[in-house]
Amino acid sequence: MKLKQIFVGALVAMSSIVSTFAQTADEIVAKHITAIGGADKWKAIKSVESTNKTNGNGADVTIVTTTIQGEAQKMYITVMGMEIIASTTKESGWMQRPAMMGGTGEPEDMPASVVAAAKDKMDGRGYGASIVAFKEKDGGKAELLGDDKVNGKEVFKLKMTDKAGVVSTAYISKDKYMLLKYSANIEIMGNKMDADILMGDFRQVEGLTFPFNVETPNPQTGSPQVVETESIKLNGTYGPELFAKPKK
Repeated sequence: MKLKQIFVGALVAMSSIVSTFAQTADEIVAKHITAIGGADKWKAIKSVESTNKTNGNGADVTIVTTTIQGEAQKMYITVMGMEIIASTTKESGWMQRPAMMGGTGEPEDMPASVVAAAKDKMDGRGYGASIVAFKEKDGGKAELLGDDKVNGKEVFKLKMTDKAGVVSTAYISKDKYMLLKYSANIEIMGNKMDADILMGDFRQVEGLTFPFNVETPNPQTGSPQVVETESIKLNGTYGPELFAKPKK
């Protein structure tokens, strides 16, 4: 009887292992998208307003961002009691900076090159929705590279190739199918670099799961930049006047 129990136990364990390895990359991606709320809910997001906090060179920074998906984005950045405002639409952009931060204290037009670059970044959903966009918009392909660990957690390691041939790597947890790490060549503070983005503190907002803690490299300090989210508001109503350059 004891041998039979051992044999049955071994079969169950083996079945579990085989089941894990039998999952395809597409199945893992599909489970991830389901775990964070489903593609339909993510695609239904029209606008995002978020409040984030970080620390830059020893100073606390608060960033309030309002984004109308694919249409416009406005940021209020407060540091050391001073405020920077940056607003962009698909057609134009402006910025207001205090004199101590290189500005004039008055609204200034952004260069056309900056406005053009901002068009592809008008997505307020963050890294949490990166794979949803990858599959739904970019028609990307996923390849399972094997297993790995992120901060001690077992993950699936996936090679992600978008339709332009750009390759990134996603690390999805085996227990809850959360995206814990994303490795890619991205632009940070105006610099193109290979970067590992770490995500954690997952919370639900209106049925969607967002990482409220994101860690990215900081090329200026060489230390990780940790951004903590305080709040997220979805599908608020914002008129064009919010993004318009103030008249003198």
